[in-house]
Amino acid sequence: MKKLNLIGLKFGKLTVISELQERNPHGKVLFKCKCDCGKEVNVIGSKLKNGWSKSCSCLQKETTSNRSKIDNKTHGLSKTSIYNTYHTMISRCNNPNSQSYSNYGGRGIKVCDRWLNSFEDFSNDMGEKPTKEHSIDRINVHGNYEPSNCRWANKIEQENNKTTNVFIEYKSQKYTISELSKLLNINYHTLRNRTIKKNIFTYE
Repeated sequence: MKKLNLIGLKFGKLTVISELQERNPHGKVLFKCKCDCGKEVNVIGSKLKNGWSKSCSCLQKETTSNRSKIDNKTHGLSKTSIYNTYHTMISRCNNPNSQSYSNYGGRGIKVCDRWLNSFEDFSNDMGEKPTKEHSIDRINVHGNYEPSNCRWANKIEQENNKTTNVFIEYKSQKYTISELSKLLNINYHTLRNRTIKKNIFTYE
């Protein structure tokens, strides 16, 4: 097998200084390299040739830092509630490891391309949250996250928009138990006992 001679060569920000006598635990050849930042590191020769190692790790840190600065400069909202809402929305639809995935992405709910590709478009379309108590709500609970199907809703509005809600008809209009109890000024549990528990879905 031909011996690697990398001394003096530069790979990314790493300049090869010398070959080491020691080997890594798998018997791979190690080279001492000096990074442009001044730090010295030992790197496997094959990783240098394949482009897997390009710095002492400062390049990755620099890239991450620059991306963070760009995000903050672009919209300045990376630490706000709306930014957290945005990432939670994407996670529950696209990340199988999310605890909420089974109720969203797992049953076919998607985030539209416009929002998936741009937080700024999401922010512009939704606007500011009316209050800290509001969260994103899909008007059609079987529909996707998209401008025409989303709104900011408080807890009561969201409770009235669940897939598990049962509707009671009253004077030709449909209401949830919560809505109708407030309309008629009847205790929620009293109304529920008069209707749902007796399988009555029209209230006179």
